[in-house]
Amino acid sequence: MAKKMGRPKIEVDLKQLQAFCQVLCTKEEICIFLGLSLTTLDRRIKESTGETFEGYYKKYSSGGKMSLRRAQYKTALDGNPTMQIWLGKQTLGQKEKTEGDDIVAPQPVSIIIQAGIWPFKAGHRSPRGPGVCV
Repeated sequence: MAKKMGRPKIEVDLKQLQAFCQVLCTKEEICIFLGLSLTTLDRRIKESTGETFEGYYKKYSSGGKMSLRRAQYKTALDGNPTMQIWLGKQTLGQKEKTEGDDIVAPQPVSIIIQAGIWPFKAGHRSPRGPGVCV
């Protein structure tokens, strides 16, 4: 029997991986904790589940997102004004009215100078500076 070469295969505990996904750990954080490279994590998930990391993460992180959203909503309903404002902006599209929101942008102006009609004689300087019409 031939002796296997290389390092021993690192197994990934899928229950532990699911727990990491549920608390919204990043792929990099999971790899650091498990002592794996990004590509090894991808391979182990593919071998165990047939899914990509992205698909696996999406499936198991949704529970964590729902828990976080529920906690934020409860905090807002309990009267936290900061959370109420933040959730209003995020979910209802609300925004703060800022100074100048009601100002209408200036419209462009066209100036037409007819040939032969010029307000200054040659060499005349405007009291407001060169090239400024009175």
